[in-house]
Amino acid sequence: MVAPYESDSQIAKLVHLGVADFAITEDSDLLVYNAKVVLKLTQDGECHFIDLSRWQPSDVDTAYLKIFLKMTPQQRIDAAVMAGSDYNNSIKGIGIKRAIKHLAEHQNISKVI
Repeated sequence: MVAPYESDSQIAKLVHLGVADFAITEDSDLLVYNAKVVLKLTQDGECHFIDLSRWQPSDVDTAYLKIFLKMTPQQRIDAAVMAGSDYNNSIKGIGIKRAIKHLAEHQNISKVI
């Protein structure tokens, strides 16, 4: 199934419902929608299998990734809103690492602001 335009929420719903076993994407938006299984397609044609329900951070993972994996689905959405996504511009001076850092310290976007 190929969906036009920004279909991340629909694709994630298909995975959540068990209609689809996994999703293939070129960006990380499906992680924000808490799609449990994602094959992340890279520019060079490689795929990285990501299953958030089983992924255990390793020593090679960055500190930010370890924090991201421990975040609630709502905190992941808050991070995307702060850092910008396909749907909104970022808060000036905030990228994904800084968004994750602030949410780790303050728990939600309201407290960060």
